[in-house]
Amino acid sequence: MPMIMKIFLNSKMKIKIRNFRLLQDIYKNDPWKMLVCCIMLNLTTRKQVDKVYEALFCRYPTACSMKDADVNDLQSLIKPLGMWKRRTETLRRFSREYIEKEWTSPRELYGCGKYAEDVWNVFCTGKWKNEEPTQHIRIHICSQYIRHVMMCYHNSLRLYLNE
Repeated sequence: MPMIMKIFLNSKMKIKIRNFRLLQDIYKNDPWKMLVCCIMLNLTTRKQVDKVYEALFCRYPTACSMKDADVNDLQSLIKPLGMWKRRTETLRRFSREYIEKEWTSPRELYGCGKYAEDVWNVFCTGKWKNEEPTQHIRIHICSQYIRHVMMCYHNSLRLYLNE
């Protein structure tokens, strides 16, 4: 399970490690939701998206429900992300095309660009080994490596800190 790790020092100067899963990893088994997360993450932060994605997917669990979403209702849900009028139209049109259009790459869908395509290649097709990824994907792959290294040295680090 890929994670991004953040290391914090508490008041006793012991290291605490917090794991944060990427939204794309959480929804890798539901490609529509994964791509919606990519759209929501455009020009905003994960912290802002965390405030809305659960309510959004609770109200609109499928592409069919979102393509026919009430504009005012959807706008009120995603308003904390900013640019809610544009995002509303993007999410509705993307969902419509996701269902109705014959597509082979997310880039063919409205609202999806290189980042969404890279995420698709990493989490859905496995083609990422042959691609030049975006910066976000590089960070994700590096975090997997860091997680592996941290797991290898976890016991020796714990012993050292407890002495």
